[in-house]
Amino acid sequence: MINFDSQKKVLVIGRAGLDIYPEPPGTKIADVTSFSAHLGGSAANTCVALSQHNIQSDLVTCISEDAIGEYVLNKLEHY
Repeated sequence: MINFDSQKKVLVIGRAGLDIYPEPPGTKIADVTSFSAHLGGSAANTCVALSQHNIQSDLVTCISEDAIGEYVLNKLEHY
């Protein structure tokens, strides 16, 4: 296991976005009647995982100025 100095932050660079999944899980796309939305992007998910391990991180990414961008920012602020 890697030990991090709690006084330092990890800088993560990459995508933050919106992932959609068919509901219920396992439904074929042709048969979908609803989707669920979740925070996506490997960089965003890395920051979430770091925060869940009490490791501070900063994310460098681009966020759209629309409802999806607001959703992503709200989810990131939640974590």
